[in-house]
Amino acid sequence: MNYRVLLALPFLFSTYITSGQTTKKPLKQWKVTGIALGVGIDVLDYKRFDMNTLYDFAPDMKRLGFRSEWYDEKETRVGVGAMFGGFVSMQRWDSDQKKFRNSEVHIGANITPIHHQSLTYSKHEISTSGGVIETAIFTKKHTQADFYVKYLFKTKDATRIRVFAGGGVYGAFAFNHVVESTLSKESYTNAGASVIYNPTSPIEKDAFDGRLSYLFQFRFPFGVSWRFANDMEIAIAARPGFGYQKVIGGSTHHLDRLGGVLATYRYLLTK
Repeated sequence: MNYRVLLALPFLFSTYITSGQTTKKPLKQWKVTGIALGVGIDVLDYKRFDMNTLYDFAPDMKRLGFRSEWYDEKETRVGVGAMFGGFVSMQRWDSDQKKFRNSEVHIGANITPIHHQSLTYSKHEISTSGGVIETAIFTKKHTQADFYVKYLFKTKDATRIRVFAGGGVYGAFAFNHVVESTLSKESYTNAGASVIYNPTSPIEKDAFDGRLSYLFQFRFPFGVSWRFANDMEIAIAARPGFGYQKVIGGSTHHLDRLGGVLATYRYLLTK
């Protein structure tokens, strides 16, 4: 056996490793580039929002004995709530180009203290001298906490103004559910050029505690940002999307329209 060859093997192996390291592509690392706070409006709308939906959130409502088929008109308003939150941004550092790539990841959370959506039923009975109006208003309220990860593509940093768009996955927990009901009935009389309204029964109000739920959403934010003072940035973005809401102990509801706007202020950790 040639012992000189054996003794040379470690040297040859180390030379191979060293040469491999010198030809390896530079590592592209993710770095935290900013911390942001934001405020906005969150909008959600159910594909189907009726009494069965409300019964699923608050089963005790069934004791009202409300019959929606007795009413002529139905009006639904989308769910709206003021939203507060923040995120940490990360970008990929390209050692080849000695700069950050034109894309970034946001990891953050939002809280909506009161998210509310209403459903109204009405019935109108008309006579020659006047008529009777019956109205039933149901308002669903809850508090919502969102946690998300989103990926954004941005235009080049040639100017201080940049346009961005991307997609994100949101998980949320909804609690403090309550459904409020208001039932009223009033008559009116035609008195020449004027109309006189007279309540025919006292307004009935009630509130029903609801069940917990969680949400899974896909959103596709887009907007514009402006960088100033070298280390500060403000941005405004729209947040369209869709999702699902699962009532714990109940059904899954399709959220076919998600929206709203979010304005943010970000302190940049990189100049």
